[in-house]
Amino acid sequence: MNFINFKYRHKFNVLLFALITLLGANALKAQFGINLELNRENYLVHEPVFAKLSIRNYSGRALVFGEIPELKGDVSFEIYGPDGEIIRPYNTKLNSMNNIVLNSGATTDVVVPLSRMYHFSRPGSYTVKALLSHPQISSTYVSKTQSFFIFNGFCVWERKVGVPDLFNKNAGKQIKTRSVRLLNFYDNKRKLFALCIEDKKYVYGVVRLAPDIGNKPPQCQIDGLSLVHILIQISPKVFSYYVYDLNTRLQEHQYYARSNSINPRIVVDEKQGMVTVAGGRKAIQGQDFVEDDPSPVFKEK
Repeated sequence: MNFINFKYRHKFNVLLFALITLLGANALKAQFGINLELNRENYLVHEPVFAKLSIRNYSGRALVFGEIPELKGDVSFEIYGPDGEIIRPYNTKLNSMNNIVLNSGATTDVVVPLSRMYHFSRPGSYTVKALLSHPQISSTYVSKTQSFFIFNGFCVWERKVGVPDLFNKNAGKQIKTRSVRLLNFYDNKRKLFALCIEDKKYVYGVVRLAPDIGNKPPQCQIDGLSLVHILIQISPKVFSYYVYDLNTRLQEHQYYARSNSINPRIVVDEKQGMVTVAGGRKAIQGQDFVEDDPSPVFKEK
């Protein structure tokens, strides 16, 4: 009888230990919630990739993310490329959680430029998940896995452009050049144009421009200061006009509309090297067009 009681007591203790372990694990798991979203599902090669992390603190105490070792919490990422191999970060100094105070019960959103930490240079399918850690919490918290796709665009216009030497610092040296390309691509929703500027060593930027509505191809010109001028028709009567420098920094963005049956067009002053828009009229926002918000957009999946 004692043997039987001992056997049942032993089983009870094992079950009790398992239950306590399970409840402890669930309580630990419930200390933090972390959700990962991407601003797009499809990207051009070298296009900026942004992730938004929503972090909820259930621990019952405030947590500070700082630079000293006792507070140096961080978010890392586990990313797999098209070949199934894990991608290692080329920039490990970017800590997106610095100087964040997360109060008990509070939620904070952090936008992370993944493309400033990882190279996404190969077309294909990628997966990513986020891992949250902090010296004052005993476990690493992991988000659900998200997937995205990298693809190449189709080049519709290309020009090699000399880099300006405005202060004559490189007199006598070979002129540096960069390749300016206008790309056309389909992102599984619509066709668009994009600008890519690069040389043999670096990609200086990839920026999405206006949608391709299937009319005439965009007009592209380079002025005497090596600025890139692009005029794209975005509706039957409205055109979007961009001016970028060779670092893909936007210098000007205007909208023009057809006027008196005359479409706006880019004209070049061959003697002065100036590029201007002739014909048409300045379009009116809210009447002729609605401007898109260029900031990263995150949508619930």
